Amino acid sequence: GGKGLGSYCTMGNSWGWDGSQKYPPMLNPWAKWHLGWIEYTKVTTRGAYRLSPSHSTQQIYQISDGYDADSTGKPREYLLVENRRRGTSFEQKLPQEGVIIWHVDEPEQYNQNNHPGWNREGHPGQDGWPGNGNHYLVSLLAADRQYGLERGSNNGDGTDVIVPGSGFSLGPGPNSHPNTDTYLGGNVRQTNIVLNNFVDVGDGTNDIEFSYDSPHASEPPTT
Repeated sequence: GGKGLGSYCTMGNSWGWDGSQKYPPMLNPWAKWHLGWIEYTKVTTRGAYRLSPSHSTQQIYQISDGYDADSTGKPREYLLVENRRRGTSFEQKLPQEGVIIWHVDEPEQYNQNNHPGWNREGHPGQDGWPGNGNHYLVSLLAADRQYGLERGSNNGDGTDVIVPGSGFSLGPGPNSHPNTDTYLGGNVRQTNIVLNNFVDVGDGTNDIEFSYDSPHASEPPTT
């Protein structure tokens, strides 16, 4: 079986990266939001965005345009963007600092009886994936594209995180995984969202900057 979120969330591995339990990982952003600890900052305009470290701020970007929403307009599926850095107490053993993009499928909309693949590990090695509906409630979209957490090969490693300046780009499928396509209920559809240009701001803050583009996005205001 898979490893869930492994060492990227205290619910996946409270012992931490070095197994000592002295440096436990933080909760994933969806869990923090679900507990009422943070609010998401919604991204709706194409352009560049600055993101501060999640261990010292509450800043998490949510991208939901192009994904499904319920009858009230609440997003049912979306992406979260987090700047993950080594903290002074938590995650000192984090193997690589950088950006994590999470793909969330809200649990209120589905259950195991109606959608048996929901919250079950899914990866390109499975028959019919991602149309088989197999995916975690919260999935880490690994930069190495190896799906190590889903395949159960490790609890995460230094190649999962998007390293600023690496040239990594996350865009539409179906020929590349992970991607920004929808997969809620096994309904795979391109959103054509692109996230790229991940760079360190370079002013001593550990902030990063990235670019967002989408056919659903509004244009930035003119000056």
